Amino acid sequence: MHNEQPDVSVVIPVYDRASVVHEAIDSALAQDAGGIEVLVVDDGSTDDTAEVVSRRYHNDSRVRVIRRTNGGPAAARNTGIAQARGEYLALLDSDDTWLPAYLDSQLAVLRGGGADLVIANAEWQKDDTGEFLFDHSWFTFPDSLAAMCAGAWTLPSCTVLRTEVARRLGFDEAFRMCDDTDFMFRFHEAGYRCVPNPQVLVHYRAYSGGAAQLSADPERLGLAAYAVLRRHSQAHPEVFRRGPDFDRQIGELLLKTGDIPAARYHLYRLWRARPIAPSSSRLLARALLRRKAGDGGSAAAASESGSGPDYLEVRR
Repeated sequence: MHNEQPDVSVVIPVYDRASVVHEAIDSALAQDAGGIEVLVVDDGSTDDTAEVVSRRYHNDSRVRVIRRTNGGPAAARNTGIAQARGEYLALLDSDDTWLPAYLDSQLAVLRGGGADLVIANAEWQKDDTGEFLFDHSWFTFPDSLAAMCAGAWTLPSCTVLRTEVARRLGFDEAFRMCDDTDFMFRFHEAGYRCVPNPQVLVHYRAYSGGAAQLSADPERLGLAAYAVLRRHSQAHPEVFRRGPDFDRQIGELLLKTGDIPAARYHLYRLWRARPIAPSSSRLLARALLRRKAGDGGSAAAASESGSGPDYLEVRR
């Protein structure tokens, strides 16, 4: 019954996903674990997503459709968190799906490890052309601030946590992308603990139909990730100390998108690390010769978070 207290609240933010969101919802309802509610937060869709979901699940009291004006994934997640009734909160993106054992496995690891958040592995399916394994063994697991500063990240659809923690921290609505990375920085700053679940229990899909898959846009994703790093670099300057390859990649992106002060910072660091490499000198020269757009550059990356590049000075 709807008025029974669920153990797990599943929050699915959705925007213009009328054709696929039912697959995410069905995978949540098919979980071996009992006692769940599914909160589908329609973030101001311009299609009939909310109506399609309401019609399909009108006889299932476990599913609630919550409508809100468009505010981005973080805002939609916060809306769902505010109405969650379960002790645990499971995040699921609208075009991803879980295997039936997902919640049982995640809760067992979470409870057994005495942690506040658990992260599972996923199989990544890109545009229906093939699959590869997303496995925490081949990148830095986000289990500490040091790991976050070294480049750790995760996927919302792989995450289960205690609802009280999600409610206390919330997702920063200033970030339209990479709000989950910002969340993990603040999660560790607050002293919480996460644990890994090595099982592959999630199908992550870069869906190309309907609304654009933001994570499939490398340039925009790179700028969004940089905005998060910029926000946290003031407290943790080591986020930018990832070596010359990082400085080259970020510097070239910032140079291309017009954030000239930040591009100069990273390309100067690249040149200092590799002063005899012709490409390092060429990139730095390009950055030094480029004029800022307006008074302070376009600050494309900063626009995601509202913070400026002023503190990104070249330090000798």
